[in-house]
Amino acid sequence: LPRESWVDDAFFHFFVDLNGAFHSHDWRDASYVPLAKMAPTVERDELGHSEMGYFFLAEACQEPAGKTLAQRLLAKWYPAALDMFGRSDSPNTPKFLHWGLKTVGNAEIRKAYKGYADKKLEALGLEIPDETKNRRFL
Repeated sequence: LPRESWVDDAFFHFFVDLNGAFHSHDWRDASYVPLAKMAPTVERDELGHSEMGYFFLAEACQEPAGKTLAQRLLAKWYPAALDMFGRSDSPNTPKFLHWGLKTVGNAEIRKAYKGYADKKLEALGLEIPDETKNRRFL
């Protein structure tokens, strides 16, 4: 997605790096030992990057114009963030679960991510968009 403002950049880091944190958390129990070993470090780093984005969102939302911009841009970033997990019925998920590379499917990890992100966004006073609007993958 194009980033045309600092608020876009803040959403990028909040959502994309948070996705990395959620995936790397799942890798902690991976059957592939190198992936499991690096997972805690990746999770910590990605969560830190996401919190940096959230910090900048919080700063922007302290001013009325910044909050208005954030609410408008949330409509662009929110569907993209939820789509980063892929299709709920992905044919690859059963393979990854069987091989021990994942412990949960796309829909389950997306649901946990959405719950976490929604609470953070609501704390900024932002209204959560319809989770089905402008989505590519459900």
